[in-house]
Amino acid sequence: MKKYLILSILCLTSLAANAANKFYTLTGILGDNINFRLDLEEVPYEGIIMGQTTYYRKAGNTATIKVCGQSLRMEQEGNVFRYFLLSEFDGTKICGNFLITFFDDGSFSDGIWTHGENTYAMNNVEILPTDNPIAFFKPVDIENASGVYRFSYDSGNEE
Repeated sequence: MKKYLILSILCLTSLAANAANKFYTLTGILGDNINFRLDLEEVPYEGIIMGQTTYYRKAGNTATIKVCGQSLRMEQEGNVFRYFLLSEFDGTKICGNFLITFFDDGSFSDGIWTHGENTYAMNNVEILPTDNPIAFFKPVDIENASGVYRFSYDSGNEE
């Protein structure tokens, strides 16, 4: 019973934490002609970000790619900036990286997308209102939490 109580508290904490998460939707053009949309969810107190990139192809097709990363808050020359360091994943393989800079007021400063030798500036970026945000951190109901889980931790101590 104690085990279920602890799991219930964790689920409720996760639900409450999800309410405090921040959501972002950015649209723009990578380089000269790659139309994209980034939908992101950030857990501010942990600096963790998850989301997806949607690419709009010229033929009318779209492709979505999972994104995850972190946000950092830094001060430079008296100005405060927020950086999003994001990686795109095709399965388990990284297929692109974003570095996005925001001013402290949340407005977009600049950004780039890179992968290997390819680098594209983020142009014509708009931050859209997030009236209907997409949640990427999904709390688990206790009924759906059954299964076998593995956890490992390396303390660095050989003993």
